Amino acid sequence: MLTGGSRPPAGTAYASADYRPFATADWTDYRLRTAVGGLHGTSNSAGITLRAGSGHPVSLSVGHHTASLTTADPETTGDRRSCRLKPSATHRITVSVTPRHVRVSVDGETCAAVRAGRWRVAEGAGGFSLSVRNDGPERQWPRFTSLKVG
Repeated sequence: MLTGGSRPPAGTAYASADYRPFATADWTDYRLRTAVGGLHGTSNSAGITLRAGSGHPVSLSVGHHTASLTTADPETTGDRRSCRLKPSATHRITVSVTPRHVRVSVDGETCAAVRAGRWRVAEGAGGFSLSVRNDGPERQWPRFTSLKVG
């Protein structure tokens, strides 16, 4: 479903998959590059959660014309950064994760960044997850068309 290879069951509005969130204790510094397609209006989006499985995940949601980066830190109320994108059904996303920052660029333009809290580096180690959401009546699902992690 995440790549458009199959349709979700009727009544489904969200699908996700985690990549080794509990087996990535040394994942504190990496870059993820992906492309998404099939984005339409505000009814659907593609998501990436960084530091998945840690106590300090950061979630990115990318839609047709907006991207939002949100922290989910148990020590704070969370932080949300958004940016407007050139409206398009496809976007190229690059996310850089370091022990102290998560930085996002979309279509080659800097979009948003969040700083890590005052926790130990190992507390932010984790994998990533991908997700797609479709709330629209037309049932057009977004899809990941490429993915590279390094």
